[in-house]
Amino acid sequence: MKDFLRQLPVPETDVFGYLEYAGLAELYPRGAAVVEVCEWNKSVDDQMLEEMSVKTDAYFPQLAMLHQLVVMCKQLDHDIIHLSNHKYMAHQTALLFQCVNQAGPFLSQEKAAIEQNFKVIKAACSTQEGSEMPPQLPSHLKQWLQQLTESILTKVTKFPSKLTQPLKPVADFVAIHSDG
Repeated sequence: MKDFLRQLPVPETDVFGYLEYAGLAELYPRGAAVVEVCEWNKSVDDQMLEEMSVKTDAYFPQLAMLHQLVVMCKQLDHDIIHLSNHKYMAHQTALLFQCVNQAGPFLSQEKAAIEQNFKVIKAACSTQEGSEMPPQLPSHLKQWLQQLTESILTKVTKFPSKLTQPLKPVADFVAIHSDG
């Protein structure tokens, strides 16, 4: 194997040069810094790496937040229709509130609506002493929750720049380097 590798032409650039050429050094500056430092046989300082800001730092947390928001909306929608026991609807609504809160001011109307109606939902979902009937949301609350989740899904799936800005560096890189 080593003989075959020796027969290969010598690359015109070093690893760091390739990272710069491919656009990866800009996308992953911490990794590029490590490669560059290692090529010069210097030691890598953890504090130096911590201080470097990376354009992709926000990518995965933002993507996770958007995913969680969509999944919570779909789960609530499904449970409103298909469950006969709405005991945990208040809990699910609180989880949705946390997701909406993470989205920031973009979903401020939805956040205010949840805050306004949460106590009513919680009261409707509580079990009454001595009652054998599982808690059920009244039809007006079911309709309100469905409209709320539909509104959130509509806004989020339009991929507005306020929500997708942290995803842009990775999307740009993929667009530049894709075959299509």
